[in-house]
Amino acid sequence: MAKKQVSKKESNKEDPLVSELKSIFNENLISVSKVEFVKEEEEEKEKSKEMNLPKTEEQIIAVVNDLVDEKVVKLMENYKGTKAKILPLSGLWQSCYDQKYELMAAITNPQSSKVLFDKGFVKSLTAAQVLKSMALEKLKRYILSIILVGSTSRGTMHEFSDVDLSFVIDDTDVKKMSRHEVLARLRGMILQMASQTGFQFNIQVYLLTDFWQSLKDTQPVIFSMVRDGVPLYDTGMFMPWRTLLKTGKMKPSPEAVDQFFKTGRLLIEDVNNSIKEIVIERLFLSMFNPAQAATMLVGIPPTHHGDTPKVFKKYFVDEYKLIEPKYVDYLNEVLELRKGVEYGKISEISPEKFLEQMNHAKEFQDRMDKLFKDIRTDLIKKSLEDAEKKCTQAVMMVLKAMNVKATEKDLVDLFRTKIFDAGLVTQKDYVFFVKTIKNAFIDFKKDLLTTEEASIIEKNALDFINRVTDIKEMLDIKSTERSRVHFRANNINGEMWIFKEEIYIISDLKKMTIYKSKLKQDGSFEKPALSNTDELLETRKSSKLDEMTSVNSATLDSLKKALNASEVEITIV
Repeated sequence: MAKKQVSKKESNKEDPLVSELKSIFNENLISVSKVEFVKEEEEEKEKSKEMNLPKTEEQIIAVVNDLVDEKVVKLMENYKGTKAKILPLSGLWQSCYDQKYELMAAITNPQSSKVLFDKGFVKSLTAAQVLKSMALEKLKRYILSIILVGSTSRGTMHEFSDVDLSFVIDDTDVKKMSRHEVLARLRGMILQMASQTGFQFNIQVYLLTDFWQSLKDTQPVIFSMVRDGVPLYDTGMFMPWRTLLKTGKMKPSPEAVDQFFKTGRLLIEDVNNSIKEIVIERLFLSMFNPAQAATMLVGIPPTHHGDTPKVFKKYFVDEYKLIEPKYVDYLNEVLELRKGVEYGKISEISPEKFLEQMNHAKEFQDRMDKLFKDIRTDLIKKSLEDAEKKCTQAVMMVLKAMNVKATEKDLVDLFRTKIFDAGLVTQKDYVFFVKTIKNAFIDFKKDLLTTEEASIIEKNALDFINRVTDIKEMLDIKSTERSRVHFRANNINGEMWIFKEEIYIISDLKKMTIYKSKLKQDGSFEKPALSNTDELLETRKSSKLDEMTSVNSATLDSLKKALNASEVEITIV
């Protein structure tokens, strides 16, 4: 009996290699597995096939979470051990982004892998793989993506963590049922499959059309899912979504910002009728949604809720100095309270604590009202000032191209007489530059101009600038006409374009073959090389009036030589 007890004790003893890895990577070590891989050696490949006995080799794979702490990357670089291969979690996820699932399959397959240590990571991945296989077997025609999210995707799970999986369903070709019926039916089938696996799941099912709209509005949950989630199965949708977010192509609309801002007060009003978990969740969102909306309003993408207090402090307390530090403390406090309830560390909340959090939430919301007003006011002011400045600069450039000297005092009059009266701009452009921007500043000072109206003015200003810039380029090109010289050689009509440092030659105006050469200081040039109309046009655009030059005897001698002509006659058109 004693021997059996000793044997059992020895069997529970931790592997020395695991102990070594723990001492190096501490809590960042999330799993260690002995994995059997098929060995593909060319010289033995054919022989193995004939015997139907594939060669295999074992390798110990240690998965280390490098997503939370940047110092872990340094630890991995300095690791000199040879018994285990260190696999960063980011590397495993990258293989999923690349749709290469062989390594994950090997780690989660009990027939090819023996788990030496696991914080719940391998268990969660195995559960996800099982449900994925079951779902694809029956519902593959509907499933576009299966995305791993939550604590497992971040590497912060524990042994008893739920596995968070999101399914994106194609509802674009549904004819016999409504979209909501499709969602309810498929969600029910997936939940039924999940219950048969023996694992605990948190399942979310999204219709493709709803998912796209949420992504377009940068809804934080969907934004975080695409940014931080890991595709366990994908038909080519997930990576384009992720690329759009990474390249900043998905930006929050004013409606999306307002939506998240307003949810704070709405949730506060309902909090008194909620039970403990719901109360804490809604109090939490009543502060975090407006906080995320504020960051979205200044152009910062939504963050994971665990990072929101840090981001909020960085921009609104430290950098912009728009809000007091105590409101960051309120965010951190309600976040810790929520975690305590979620992980079972807090069994009940006293009436005093609940009232304190309610007061914090109300105070936070009131302060956010003022913050939003300050931010909106500042953004509108900067938007109008920028529009006025750029429109003025564009008009000044056109007048300069017309050799008209203008000051801010006489700019409007000159715009009317030199540009509008000449038919270069429309009545709409004239009214926009002379009246619309001015009236917008008047409305702004009276607090009557909305963010949407300011956004329209900004867009119209950009259109105005583009049209005026086109006029300037047209005038610049027209001004280079004085550099053109017509000639006749070998009974053929041609022309030269003479600039400060270059000369373009069209030997035959019917064929329009263009050559160019460097122009020397004495007016002569070397043998021309083949060019094209685009090069000539760009040179005309970039040349200034004072950079034009004229033809002289040296130029004509070089032209005779280039055309192999005995005489060149300058003609007037």
